[in-house]
Formats: sequence, structure tokens, C-alpha cells
Amino acid sequence: MIFLIRKPFKIGILVFVSLLLIGEVWHLENKFLSYKKKTHRKLKKYKHTSDRSSAFLLRYFQDELSLPKELTNLPLSDREIVLDVKKLDIRNVFAPYNASLIEKDDGYFLFFRYDQVRQMHMNMFHTYIGCAELDKKFRQTDKEFVPIRTNSDYSEDPRVIRKGDELLLIYNDLLSKNLYSRSMHVASIDPESGVATSVTNLDLRMKQMEKNWVPFIYEPEPGVESVHFEYQISNPRRILTFNETDPSDSVNFRLSKIQDAEGQSWKKKWGMIRGGSSARLVDGEYPGFFHSSFTDVNDTCWYVMGAYTFEAHPPFRVTAMSPHPILFKGIYDSPTVNTADLNKFVVFPGGFVIEKDENRTLLHLACGENDSATKIITMDKNALLQSLKKLDPQ
Repeated sequence: MIFLIRKPFKIGILVFVSLLLIGEVWHLENKFLSYKKKTHRKLKKYKHTSDRSSAFLLRYFQDELSLPKELTNLPLSDREIVLDVKKLDIRNVFAPYNASLIEKDDGYFLFFRYDQVRQMHMNMFHTYIGCAELDKKFRQTDKEFVPIRTNSDYSEDPRVIRKGDELLLIYNDLLSKNLYSRSMHVASIDPESGVATSVTNLDLRMKQMEKNWVPFIYEPEPGVESVHFEYQISNPRRILTFNETDPSDSVNFRLSKIQDAEGQSWKKKWGMIRGGSSARLVDGEYPGFFHSSFTDVNDTCWYVMGAYTFEAHPPFRVTAMSPHPILFKGIYDSPTVNTADLNKFVVFPGGFVIEKDENRTLLHLACGENDSATKIITMDKNALLQSLKKLDPQ
């Protein structure tokens, strides 16, 4: 009888001890996995910091910026074309970039992108659009900048055009949690309050990543304006026409393919031509600025820009193009800060305004530089257009 009592007791003890051991092993395994994850994160963070520090030291303790072979022996546009370069600072905004510019009564509106780091977030940072008022000298007025309320934490790269009395803001935004799934958006914007209304997602399901559509206003007859986009500047040229009778329905676009202009001058070594600034009708044609990018032998990425013109009426054929990237003294000299990649040198055109003085017509182009700063590049419009290579739009 005693034996019968002791045997279950021993079995119970063994079961209890086994459960304790299993629990302890499970606890140790969890602690090990947690330690492993923390160590991995720390090593990853250390590597990222180390890589950035090494790139920073290499980049900023050089006596002079060395351009890659793809850009050497190209003429600078200073003096004849580029007359002045001004870097902008916006109060209470860290590193505004990729800006677009448009006239207002007594100055200009500058729309720009700015990023805010969110360490605990999946994408590490949020991207926003802001608007600042500038005077005629491109100095910020007494008014503080206004955040644009797009109801998103991922709005990027604004362009702005005027349709009648309405300002339209064009930008790209996330389609899903996937960082590489983006679509273009258009909204009516009040720059004074930052309120965006009639926000329309222009997802045509043609590509997963949609960016850099070039907006422009076409007036087929006096008083009638319609919004168009250059979906592709070349290879092949594609124009999208926005059907505004039902702006909430993004399928109401008409896509027309147009053959490339003969004799295109942009070389493959500078990368594929992509959209840049908004285009606008000036003296019977549309001038605009595009960008492209390439990677040099050191795996450094270089963004460059060029100018072009296209016809004032359908089919909007390209008529002239820069024979080489537009370079100027001080290009790429903005320090790389905030969320920018130290392995990139960037110049990115966003929008321009026209000013006529007594002797010539000036073109003021807003550019992002190194994803960290905004510059206004002032050019002689006629000298710029004369520098373009004329194309035969067959």
C-alpha cells in the first residue's frame, strides 16, 4: 500500500521537475533569441553608422569634389547660362528639398518635401510636403511655412501648376505598406491654410512605382484649359490627358504614344531620361527640365539634369534637348544630412518661374540637391534655349 502511494508521488515529482526544466529551457531559448535579435539590431545599426561615418569622412574631407569620368570635360554653364545660384533656408524645417516654384502676387510660393525620422517605424522616416512664401528676392517672408494636409505620412516630390484661379498640387504617395508601391496624386491646394481638397489618386495600374509625371496646362482655345502629363518624355514619348469631368475616376485618361524625336542627343551613359520640373508655355513652346541618373565605377549614384522644349499643340513633340548635363560651379556642394543617402550626389529640378527685366528674360529653377537642400538656379532663358540641340520631330 505504501509502495502504491510512493510511486505516483515519485512520478509526480518527475513530471513537475521535467516541466520546470522544459520551462527553464524555453525561457533560456527566448532569452537567447531576444539577445540574438538585439545583437543583430545593434550590429546592423553599428554597420549603418560606421558606413555613414566612413562615407561622410571620405566625402567631406576631400579638398575638392571629383566628378566621375561621365561628367568630366563637360562645359560649365556659368556666366552665359547660369547667372546665379541661391540656397534657400526655410525656418523650422530641417533639410527641405525637391521643391517646386510658382508665382504669387508679390512673390512666390515654394512647395517642398521634408522628411522626419521615425526610428520605430517600418520605413524609418515619414515624408511630408510644405509650402513657404518667398519675396521677389527668394527670401522667406515673415509668414511661417505651412504643412500641406494630404492625409498621408508619405507624400513626396511636389509639383505645382495653375489652372485658372486654382492651384493644383501634383505629388506621389504610397499605395500600400510596400515602400516600392507608389502612385501619382493631384489635389486642389490652398497654400495659405495648407488644405488639400479633391485629392485624386491617379493609379492607372501600369507600373507598381509611379513617380515624376510632368504636369502642364494645355489651352486648346482661349479660356479652355486642360491638365496634361508627360508620362514618358521619350522611349517612347507618352502623353496623358486628364478627363476632369469625373476627377475621382482615375481611369479617365487617354494614353497616346508618340514616336521619339529623331536625333536625340542625351547619351546612354548619363542614364534614362525621366521627368523633372513641371512644364509651362513660354513664347509659343513648352520648356522643361528632366533628370537622369547613373552609377560610376565606385558605385556612387549621380543625378544630373537637362533641359528640353516641346510643341505648344498636340502631339506635343520634343523639339530641342540639352546635348549634355547642365553643370555649374558649386553643384552638389550641399551637405548630405537627415535621411539622405551619402552614396548619392543629386540635382533634381522641380519647377520654374519666368521673370523679365529690362535687358533679358530670366528663368528661376527650383532644384533639390543631395536630398538635403533647395537651390534656386537663375538662368538666362534665351541663352539656355540656344544651347539646346534642335531635333527633327518626325
